[in-house]
Amino acid sequence: MKPLLLIAVFITGALHAQTWTHVDIPNDFCDQATIVFDLVSDDSVTLDVHNRGGDIVQVFCANKPLAAGHYEVTLEGESLAPEIYTIRYSDTHTQIAKQVTKACATGISDPKPLKSIGVYPNPGYDIVTVPIEGIKQIVLTDLGGRICKSINTTEKMISISELAAGDYVLSVFDHSGVLMGSAKITKDK
Repeated sequence: MKPLLLIAVFITGALHAQTWTHVDIPNDFCDQATIVFDLVSDDSVTLDVHNRGGDIVQVFCANKPLAAGHYEVTLEGESLAPEIYTIRYSDTHTQIAKQVTKACATGISDPKPLKSIGVYPNPGYDIVTVPIEGIKQIVLTDLGGRICKSINTTEKMISISELAAGDYVLSVFDHSGVLMGSAKITKDK
């Protein structure tokens, strides 16, 4: 059975569009993974895949106008090295970034795991500290992969007060877009 990445985007309303996004993605894949998304109305869609270094390894569509409908694309794993990849989807109302792992018994040594970042306090309420110096991009996503906050900063302390209580993945990228590490954090009420 092929692993499946499901991105379902439903847009309703006349004057004020509301977006509901559901993401279901595999932990890993070997030969291929199927990416599925549904558009209720016409929209411009970007769907691409990045390696751990931030390089684009596959582009399915780049700000391409698509008609409302059901879409399925296949991520071919044959030409990809075993490592962690980020699948990024965006349209007018939604941005999703999800990590998947290509893991096969290939005889190739496993890549180094991502550095875990010691974010504190965790759980946090208003402010958390990301102990990484210099210019960086910090991206907070909910566990469904929706980007909840993205900032470029030199500061170590960032505000999470605007986030709803719950669990998030905090990812830190350097100035050239390379993923430096990530951490699961909890926002208290």
